[in-house]
Amino acid sequence: MEKRNKTALESGILIFIVAAILVAVNALSALGVYARKDVTKSERFTLSKGSGNLLRSMKQELAVDAYVTKGLPKLDAFVRDLRSLLQEYKNAGAGKFEYTII
Repeated sequence: MEKRNKTALESGILIFIVAAILVAVNALSALGVYARKDVTKSERFTLSKGSGNLLRSMKQELAVDAYVTKGLPKLDAFVRDLRSLLQEYKNAGAGKFEYTII
């Protein structure tokens, strides 16, 4: 019986620790603390250094209007990836790149 109580206590503590970590991560995300790391081998979701340098060296602002269709799962996935890519360009553009998805 003693071993069962000890195991239950250890399981309860572990569940509490995992729940506390999840609450902390959720609180950080609500505050706007967000990090993204591209772990693909080909760095598919990362802008090249050349693209970043080109955006930072622009003399004028660039505005992109992307007209897309939504409603199907494949199209929604495409729009999500496109929005993510354009946001990477905006982050690298130092205020000279804006986009709108229509």
